[in-house]
Amino acid sequence: MVNTEYNVGNWTHEGLNASLAESVPLMNSTLESVGLCHRDSSLLFLLLMLGTLWLGISLYNFNKTPYLQASKREALADYALPVAVVTLSLIGSFFFQDVYMEPFRYNTDNHIFKLVWIDNMPWQAVLCSIGLGFSLSILMLMDQNISSAMVNNPSNK
Repeated sequence: MVNTEYNVGNWTHEGLNASLAESVPLMNSTLESVGLCHRDSSLLFLLLMLGTLWLGISLYNFNKTPYLQASKREALADYALPVAVVTLSLIGSFFFQDVYMEPFRYNTDNHIFKLVWIDNMPWQAVLCSIGLGFSLSILMLMDQNISSAMVNNPSNK
């Protein structure tokens, strides 16, 4: 029988699950910090969300208009989402400075994700990771070959 208890630094297999169970309620503690819901911040979030959606769709559909050159229209349509997000973020930051928005809080003391050293892993885990890595590389190779075959198909030229 294989021993499934192994130490990785000061973390044990059981300790990792226990620390995750203790830290998830701390990260997702929405009921502890319930503040007042202000109309202005809620309306601003809604305005920014709908404005980003509208601007993104408008820029994406700009490819169908006769304005600008074809290459510029295509570039604008390709970068519609980042342009819309950055534009509305700047509008929200500069034009609505008077609206109070609660800052996002996070805990820097709780380190949930740590790298596992291969030296401390059992040999079964190393073999399993080699098998999964090989399978993933085959998947990427097949995906690349199928995509290139579809793009280089004579009917697409």
